[in-house]
Parts: sequence; structure tokens; C-alpha cells
Amino acid sequence: MAEGKGTPQNYELSAKWYQRAANQGHSGAMVNLGSLYGAGDGVEQDHAPANALCREAIEVDNTTAMLNLGLSYCDGKGVEKLW
Repeated sequence: MAEGKGTPQNYELSAKWYQRAANQGHSGAMVNLGSLYGAGDGVEQDHAPANALCREAIEVDNTTAMLNLGLSYCDGKGVEKLW
């Protein structure tokens, strides 16, 4: 739904379903929901929950989450910029 493949694009509904999957431990859903928070698509833009979701996904070795959190530190989004 976030991409609008076969259905109208709807970020709010996507966030709802990603949240449900993330609550059940799906690391890909955590990363996708974090991306929505980072962009402010379907949810209020807030980098703190985006980074928290990445940290949770990292606990199960999600490499995309590792990349996204690293980028947050590079850009200082919701965390202290490292350089």
C-alpha cells in the first residue's frame, strides 16, 4: 500500500499494517515503519521512533536497519551527529 501496487497509495494505512507486523517482531516491517516516520509519510515526522525501530530491527540482524541508523548518525537525524 505504501507503494500503491495494485491498490491506491495510502501511507496511513501502510503505517497501520507495518505497526501490526512490527509488534509481532517482523524486522522488515520495523524498517519500513521507521522509514515512514523519517519521511513523515502517513505519520507525523519524528526521527526518534524511526531510530528506535531501527535499533529493534538490528537486534535480529536486519542489515537495512543498520544502514538506516548509520545514516541517521551521519545526518544527525534524531541523534547526535557524529561528524
